[in-house]
Parts: sequence; structure tokens; C-alpha cells
Amino acid sequence: MGQFSNRPDFVTEALSVSAGDAGLDSVVLFVGTGGDLEVVPAGQATSVIFKNVADGSFLPIVITEIKSAGTTASDLIALK
Repeated sequence: MGQFSNRPDFVTEALSVSAGDAGLDSVVLFVGTGGDLEVVPAGQATSVIFKNVADGSFLPIVITEIKSAGTTASDLIALK
């Protein structure tokens, strides 16, 4: 697991994102409308799919991309 000591203790930015967005540097992802979420974790070349993420979930993951092929979740907010 990576070290992220240069990050603040609280969220300082929020950005509305959607499937297909790349170049992200998110620490937490909020899922407004649930479903499957395919993301590329930071430091990894391959994607992973979080299945059946519930409405209103917070996922504490550092990601660089949200893939559109395997993502059915929507109303996503990246928090930094």
C-alpha cells in the first residue's frame, strides 16, 4: 500500500466525474447512484471492477481512471 503523507487530513477539492474520465488523482470516490465501477488504481496498469457498489457509497481508493466499459454506477464525485 502506498504512502500518501503529503495529503491533507480532510477533503479540499471535489470534482464531478464520470465513466471514461482519465488523469484523475482521487483519494475518495463517492458513488451517488450505485452499480459496477471499473477503475484503474494508482500505480497499477490494469483495472479492477467493484461489483454492486451501493447508492451513496464512499470508496477510499486512489485512482487514475474510471473505465466506461465496466462502469454502470453514476453520479460520481472524486474527492481530494
